[in-house]
Amino acid sequence: MKVTPVNSDPKPVLQKPLVTFLVPCYNYGNYLRSCIDSIASQTYRHIEILILDDASTDNTPEIARKLTESDDRIRYRRNEQNIGHLANYNRGIEEARGELIWLISADDCLAVSDVLADFVRVFETRPNLGYAFCRVQVIDENSQPRQQFVPRQGYAGLPDEPVFFGGHPFFRRLIKANFVPAPSTIARKACYEEYGLFHPALTHSGDWYNWLLFSLGYDVYYDPSPRVFYRKHSANMHRTYEKPAHAVENSLLCYREVQKKLLEHKAPQSLRWLTRLAVARFKRQHNLPLSPAEKLTRLSGKLVSPLIR
Repeated sequence: MKVTPVNSDPKPVLQKPLVTFLVPCYNYGNYLRSCIDSIASQTYRHIEILILDDASTDNTPEIARKLTESDDRIRYRRNEQNIGHLANYNRGIEEARGELIWLISADDCLAVSDVLADFVRVFETRPNLGYAFCRVQVIDENSQPRQQFVPRQGYAGLPDEPVFFGGHPFFRRLIKANFVPAPSTIARKACYEEYGLFHPALTHSGDWYNWLLFSLGYDVYYDPSPRVFYRKHSANMHRTYEKPAHAVENSLLCYREVQKKLLEHKAPQSLRWLTRLAVARFKRQHNLPLSPAEKLTRLSGKLVSPLIR
């Protein structure tokens, strides 16, 4: 049966915003207001907020409609039936009117009121900047902060000061493992238009896949300050459907799909080789059998990787 979004917001569309916040929500009604309030209170005001309700069975519709009444920048879309998180994201991206897209789940929230203004200034000074992200601080279901941050300080050689990365050098760091927190990442819509939306099969690794592809043609900005809250709780989406084996299988699928895109976009041979090396190391780490070619790649890694640029 065809699934169509129900437009629950009859308000007229306002002037085109620069930034679109996509707020996917499935049974997160108890967290939704906190998330939306953190966005609506940003000092940078030229935004739209699109709540993407994937057929929630809790009080999400009631909360969302009250929020739309309080701020004309907020719109509400509800799917007639649950279509899954990636399809829901993609519908939002297609509808987004902003040049920049920030996708943040309804159970997370922005930690400071000026994070968007700072990111917008960065994009305005760097036309080739594809996406920007910062560290996130973990909070619990009662919004109490933990002394837990993602990525960890110094992880993957990330510096303690804000930094711009060229796309390909950043790809070399990111291909080993995903350390870009999805809730804190804002990207140009042009990246999605050029490299594609969320891959429907990558239910675990969809964001990693996109960040890798975007870095093939765009630069990346990293702010080490923890300016977004990531909520860990018993109803986190990945805990409700994911098993460890699924995460491993999905990561391998992500690698295979990235390898296809490297060929399609005629990426440098060095990036293709590093991707093969990352696959071999990943399989070894998870005690998976390696092909003869993967064994050779892994053995040659220590010798060759310092020479690859």
